[in-house]
Amino acid sequence: STRMQWIQGLSLSVLLVFSHASLNEHWEMWKSYHGKDYSSQREELGRRLTWEKNLRLTEQHNLEASMGLHSYTLGLNHLADMTAEEADAMLNGLQLPEDLDANLTFVPPSSAPV
Repeated sequence: STRMQWIQGLSLSVLLVFSHASLNEHWEMWKSYHGKDYSSQREELGRRLTWEKNLRLTEQHNLEASMGLHSYTLGLNHLADMTAEEADAMLNGLQLPEDLDANLTFVPPSSAPV
């Protein structure tokens, strides 16, 4: 209904206030670089907020790394608009067929150096 659409529009407007306008250019560059395109304004806003949270975590970690608290730095990759749970499910979702013979032995090709 019209009222529901108005409430959803207002909700999106309120959420936009929490999104940092100073990051707009960085967000657009990141989306372009990684070929990101979202199906709705609502989805994009949710992804943007997750991206900003991951950006803050990355910046905090890298600041700590610069002080010697970590031996490595972090960066934003194509998964930066996903929550940790979403990325984990995407990356660790390997499902092997139930009928897979678990006693298989790897045999290198005959052209492989030994």
